[in-house]
This record gives sequence, C-alpha cells and structure tokens, in this order.
Amino acid sequence: MTYQGTVLIIEDKNPQFRMVSEDLKSGGWEVRRATDESSALRELDQVAVLGPPLDAVAIDLGLPPDMDGPLRVGLPLAEKIRHLHPSLPILAYTSIIPTAERVHYDILLSRFLPLGISFVYLRKIPDEVPLYAILEQVRMGFYVLGPGPADFLPKVVATAPDPLDKRLWDTLEALSRGLTDRQIADVLNDVGEHGHRYRIDQMREALVDAGFFDGDQRIERRELVNWYREHRVRYRRP
Repeated sequence: MTYQGTVLIIEDKNPQFRMVSEDLKSGGWEVRRATDESSALRELDQVAVLGPPLDAVAIDLGLPPDMDGPLRVGLPLAEKIRHLHPSLPILAYTSIIPTAERVHYDILLSRFLPLGISFVYLRKIPDEVPLYAILEQVRMGFYVLGPGPADFLPKVVATAPDPLDKRLWDTLEALSRGLTDRQIADVLNDVGEHGHRYRIDQMREALVDAGFFDGDQRIERRELVNWYREHRVRYRRP
C-alpha cells in the first residue's frame, strides 16, 4: 500500500468516523481526528508548530449542534479553514438528506466553489468508488462535486451570473497555458497581439465590475489565471 499523506477528519459521530477513517486508511492515508471546531483548530495549530504537515482535511458538514440548522457549524468551519490555510486540500461531506427546509445545496455550492472546497454527498457515492480515491483527486488539485450536487449547479451559477463572455473566456484559457502574446494571438486566430491585449483589459474591467477585484489596484495576469482556475468549473468553461 502506498502512503498517500496525513488527513485530518473532522467528525463527531463515532460510527461515521469509523466508516470514513477505515476507508481512507485502506487507501494509504494516515488519519488524525477532531470532533468539533475548537479541536479542529487546535489540531491545525499544533501541526503548524510541531508537524508533520497535513496533506488534506475531510470535514463533516453536519457537526453539532445540528438541531437548528444541520450545516450551521460545518459550513462556516470549512470556510474558516480555507481562509487560514489557502492551499490545504479540503473535502467537505455530509449524509444529510437535502430538503428545501433544511439543506440548500445550491447555496452551499455557491459558497464552496469560489474557495476551491470539494464536496461529496456520502449517500450517493457509488459502492465501487472508495472515498480514498476521491480524496486523492482532491489532494492532486482537482475540485470534486458530487455525485448528486451537480444537479444543483444551474442554481449555483444563477446566484452569480457569468461575468465574462465566450471571447474573454477563450482568451483567459489561452492565457492560463502560459503562452506568449504571439502564441495567444495565433491560437485565437481572429485577433492580433494588440487585440488580445485589449480583451485582457476588458476582462479586468468586467471582473472589477462583478466585484471579484478591487478597482484601485492593478490586476496582474497571474491573478487573472488564478481566478480562471478557481472559477472555470463554477461557470462550466473549458
């Protein structure tokens, strides 16, 4: 068995922790555990000081107290961990059955996608797909959504309309490949070097108008590429 890394599982229910931890251990993961927000943040602080570093976090969104809102603690905690650790792979999960009154998955996904937090609904994972394989994809930098939550993507996109048209997305995709200005112009065909630079300026203006960037600062090309990588799945672009 190949060692995959160390994962912090944030899970309060012992039966579900055993199920998740046994799955991940069978795939080569070393497991640490936290049961609530305070113990999770304590574990993260301890790892930062003493090591070894964590390779991923898996968090149950149904952490207690869950009577007045099943995602009231887990969702903000996942967001807090992302802000404290921008590059740490995070896989959020739940087995809570989605209902209009209790769990709004479209809202959940609209909050997770911009932060690069992956999400799975445990009840709909096929038997032949182990959780450790999903976590490995997350550790490699892929965003995982589903199965199940993909049904909510149209609502997610509707909550944040696409700020760019197809021309600008095509330009951004070419820019993300690290091409030179001349190569980008050749790929786009319909514009020269000056034309695609104008598109990049249009892109900056559109993203400022949509609130993704501060209009008072210069937006570098690497920042545009980072934005593309974080949001292309959300807007279902190449």
